[in-house]
Amino acid sequence: SATRFDHQGVYEIAKMLECNRSIEFLMLTNVGVGKTGAITLGKSLKKNTTLKTLHIGHQAFINMNQEDNDVSCRHWQIGNDGASALWSFCCVLTDQHQFSLREIDLSCNGIGDQGILPLIEYLATNEKLRNTLVSLNLNNNKITGEIAKELVLCFSVPSIRKYICLKRNRIVNEDRALLRSKEKSDELNMHIIVDAPVI
Repeated sequence: SATRFDHQGVYEIAKMLECNRSIEFLMLTNVGVGKTGAITLGKSLKKNTTLKTLHIGHQAFINMNQEDNDVSCRHWQIGNDGASALWSFCCVLTDQHQFSLREIDLSCNGIGDQGILPLIEYLATNEKLRNTLVSLNLNNNKITGEIAKELVLCFSVPSIRKYICLKRNRIVNEDRALLRSKEKSDELNMHIIVDAPVI
């Protein structure tokens, strides 16, 4: 979709998620979910046990070479707070043995290290979350190499083939080379998408 939602629009979708027992795929790309919308959607996930794919990426196009992006674009992104809230609600679901999400797309959402650290913590301590979630698209955010390396380690389950996209983040050449290596991919049983090192 390319239609901007207001908070009421996101709220209505969240209400639908709470009572729908058949939906498996939800795509809300480029609609301006925002931090508040992400929190609202996260709360609704606590009552949904069927959703397998959640796409709320591309809330605004971000140029990673600019420190200060357009304020109106940032308003539509979920940011660190929205991402942290989503991860916490996912963790609540796993505690209730109801977690069904296998794919999450949060690309182009202004998420930095502070929005990824809670996910790393949950993945490291929550086996249900780690075993169920198999695909993460975090393309075009603000994640640094150190946090990216930590994330792929915690996301990995040797017996499960996984996918993670970390292109267009703030990952330096040395970390890009490591993450792109066949050795790392084989070691983690993971398809890792990262920008090529700049020569």
